[in-house]
Amino acid sequence: MKKVISVEQCSKFDPLQLIKVYGVFSNRCDYINTCQGYQLETVLRCLQPDWWDDVILEPVDEEEMLLSA
Repeated sequence: MKKVISVEQCSKFDPLQLIKVYGVFSNRCDYINTCQGYQLETVLRCLQPDWWDDVILEPVDEEEMLLSA
């Protein structure tokens, strides 16, 4: 992952932007879900906070290719 967005910055996403959500635990990054910007808050609320040390977000295009900065 080259471009990682913190959860605190998630309000900057366009409502239709595709976003990959990853959970970080013990130096391991696990894919959780891909959603659109308007769904992100719901996805994040459904995560069990004690399962993850951190959550990172990766904006992608329709083919789920990483968007450049």
